Amino acid sequence: MKITARDKLLKAKVGIMINRPFYSSLLLNLKMIENKSGSVWTDGTVISYDLSFFDACSVEEVEGVLVHELHHIILFHHLREGGRDHKNWNIATDYAINTELVDAGMRLPEGVLVDAVYRGMSAEQIYQKREKEEKQNKGKGEGEGQEEGEGETDNSNQSQSQSQSQSQSQAAPAWGGVEPAPRGEEEKQEQVWKERIVTAVMVAQGRGHVPGFAARLVEGIVSPKVDWWVRLRDFVDRAACGKNDYDAMRSNPRYTHTGFCLPALFSGSIRVTAAIDTSGSIDAQALGKFESELQEILDTMNAEITVLYCDSQLYPEHSRVFVSGDTIEFTPVGGGGTDFRPVFDSLEEDKPVTLLYFTDLYGRFPEYKPEYPVMWVVPGNSRECAPFGEVVNID
Repeated sequence: MKITARDKLLKAKVGIMINRPFYSSLLLNLKMIENKSGSVWTDGTVISYDLSFFDACSVEEVEGVLVHELHHIILFHHLREGGRDHKNWNIATDYAINTELVDAGMRLPEGVLVDAVYRGMSAEQIYQKREKEEKQNKGKGEGEGQEEGEGETDNSNQSQSQSQSQSQSQAAPAWGGVEPAPRGEEEKQEQVWKERIVTAVMVAQGRGHVPGFAARLVEGIVSPKVDWWVRLRDFVDRAACGKNDYDAMRSNPRYTHTGFCLPALFSGSIRVTAAIDTSGSIDAQALGKFESELQEILDTMNAEITVLYCDSQLYPEHSRVFVSGDTIEFTPVGGGGTDFRPVFDSLEEDKPVTLLYFTDLYGRFPEYKPEYPVMWVVPGNSRECAPFGEVVNID
């Protein structure tokens, strides 16, 4: 007798209750509602599913889909999309989850997005990596498109492979999707689910079966370690709070008929300056992480980022301004000693909203504190101090 989709869902839920106490505790906090869209998704308040989707799945695969949805919530994917493209964010979150689930022995439906290259990466890192690769491939494709016949023939197999990969990525979010939390409930959702995750681990401990990642997750909730990139973005966010202002040089057309010339309110881009210490002691791996985080700021905020290079002197001819849509690539020059003063001197006439200075802090500081906020981004666990500004370590 053929088992129905509804029976598969019931058996999958029972299997989780019996064999996966951590997930069962979380699943009990969610409403299960049917839809007719052919999809399965969560927004942190429900798991919504089209029963017909489970027709082609085994019971084990249905169980895998439910655990997949729970992982979206456990990792707070429904709270972290921000201004990113919704479809591409879903793809990135699926890659972040599925590799871990497959490694843990979970069964997932056919066509699942799994790629070992993304193992250990966050959804944000995957999103950024894929976006950067897409821009590079687009530029490469346009360049090859200008060539004739023979070049096109040589690349036909590669293009077909890329097309199939892109098609799979676009189709994948039909199941295992994540939607943003209901507007206005984000903070409440975060707090509620942190408490539920801690409770779920305690329940699982009582039954002697706690996934390793869950124990680490609770440790982070109870004794949170703020990642350096979170502090970096929060710093830029705070500096950007005052970017909306009144411009006396621009008249507000709403009041022209009154005979008064009143200033207009405008919202400019966030002018961020990133200075790179190019002395010989700089950590190249940490510099790559800093480059990635600047790209994230550029992609998710209305930002304009000016990159400067300086060792004991400034190299203005190598500076570059990046705006939304650009790909940030550092091209360091120099390699001598370290003097921070040339950077600060160069910004006296045209002050940025904020300055991010990548350095090991071994150098000569200016004798004055600038009027704009400064964050010193330092590789490793150096305990060196700066006379002003905030210091964050890239670990």
